[in-house]
Amino acid sequence: MTIDITAIKFDIEPDFRYNSFVFAKLINKIMKSGKKSIAEKIVYGAFEKVFQDISTGAVDVKISGSIYKPDSVINLLDSVLQKSMIGIEVVTKRVGGSNYKIPKPISPKRSLSIAFSWIAQSLESRSEKTAIEKLSAEVLDILNDRGFTIKKKTEIEKNAEANRAFAHLLTRKS
Repeated sequence: MTIDITAIKFDIEPDFRYNSFVFAKLINKIMKSGKKSIAEKIVYGAFEKVFQDISTGAVDVKISGSIYKPDSVINLLDSVLQKSMIGIEVVTKRVGGSNYKIPKPISPKRSLSIAFSWIAQSLESRSEKTAIEKLSAEVLDILNDRGFTIKKKTEIEKNAEANRAFAHLLTRKS
């Protein structure tokens, strides 16, 4: 007999600078050891640096063939998330003694969480000196369709495409 236990969902407060829940979630994902003020400095510093570089023309970002100029830092974050969020993931299911990788659509909430995880992981692997430089470089790489986050996204999309023949197993009871 199974016990159905639902997770307790905590409501987070929006961040103080942009009054955005998305910024608050990104800050919480980058935060280590409860040091929220340091995570805020990293996130705000990186996005403001990228926004200023794009606005002044120091860096060119082309989206769909035209040069991208965001109106605000919030629009910049939305563009980064649109490029890094994924709509499908691969789950493993055991059927008849064999394990199959089955592509499965995911919710926007989970997609956002995965994108934040990839962005946070990219900070570990980059070679720039400060965390602000690492995050701003990753944001620029995402906007230019390269970098760790985009690599992970395309890897999962290719894996899902390769295994789409097993999609009919998703509805099957084991």
